[in-house]
Amino acid sequence: MARKTFFVFIVTAMIVASISLAPRATFAQTNSIEGDAKGLDGQPLVGVEVQLDRKDIKQHFQTKTDKKGHFFHAGLPTGTYRISLWQDGKEIIFHDNVAIRGGEPTKHDFDLKADQETAIRSMTKEQKEVVEKIEKEKKAQGDMKKLYDDGNTLFANKQYDQALVQFKSAAEIDPNQYAIFGRLAETYDRLKQSDDAVANYQKAIALLEPQVAQKNDPKLKQDLASYYNNYGGALANAKKPKEAMDAYNKAVSINPESAGMVYYNMGAVLTNTHAPLDDRVSAFKKATDADPKNANAWYQYGVTLSEKMSINKDGTVSAPPEMIAALNKYLELDPNGRYAEGAKGLIQAAGQTIQTSFGSNKNAAKKTKK
Repeated sequence: MARKTFFVFIVTAMIVASISLAPRATFAQTNSIEGDAKGLDGQPLVGVEVQLDRKDIKQHFQTKTDKKGHFFHAGLPTGTYRISLWQDGKEIIFHDNVAIRGGEPTKHDFDLKADQETAIRSMTKEQKEVVEKIEKEKKAQGDMKKLYDDGNTLFANKQYDQALVQFKSAAEIDPNQYAIFGRLAETYDRLKQSDDAVANYQKAIALLEPQVAQKNDPKLKQDLASYYNNYGGALANAKKPKEAMDAYNKAVSINPESAGMVYYNMGAVLTNTHAPLDDRVSAFKKATDADPKNANAWYQYGVTLSEKMSINKDGTVSAPPEMIAALNKYLELDPNGRYAEGAKGLIQAAGQTIQTSFGSNKNAAKKTKK
């Protein structure tokens, strides 16, 4: 009776098993092969592809396992074969040097669990250490992902203190994930802990910037620009307006498409920090230039310009033409918006006429009805 010898190696998820049988190739003969395939959980491998590659003369055959994990192929020339199982386009295991001879049909089974155990027993100490390291890393990644996902759920439910605990634990497992530190920064920001928000945005940016430099990936660029934008807000809350302006300008340079939002945020920070009027006007003007459909940007641009209004000697009011145009533009874009009454009041205070057809609630109602 021929003796089977197994040579098995594991590389990540692939199990490689070698079975040597003494072949007696009779090329004029054909035979069949059948067997059962079981997974690591001991359950049948259903619908996996079985590839049979003859080694002595290059020939290829294939079949599939049925709902019981059983496979069968007839009409195979006798010889020595490499038999492999494929799932989702990937090889998951192969047995080498399988002999198909004349006479009784060849019976050959796959049992991934048994092959894995055989592989582990035959490994050197160094190989076992590599496998253990891989398994440990896989488990850690799984634990990190669960903590991160749980943190996102808590964050969405506004349970920021609990979310913070989850994100911190995830960062301890894997301190190289920029998304974790981005989420930590957002959470600290919601908790009004500005210094911690700033520190974690810095970590997220430091991890992401090298990836953006190495890869031409639009998604990574958008993420980096978003972090710089949020970083600017955190710096403003931490009473660092100059650094906030630098962060906002960096966001625009990385992703010019976000300029409308970024310049609007910049204008808000400059307003809250009582920056010079021309700086505030410039920021909101840039916001409207970058995104002409941003109604709120037009309103803030008009309101900021209203600081240039003056009273003439005859008691009339002078207002910058750009102010009136901006407020009318706001009413055109959002006639019933939260700032509509304020915009109308400023236009009327300047002694000007509301130019848009949406100048009154009555007209707006008629327009809507049509």
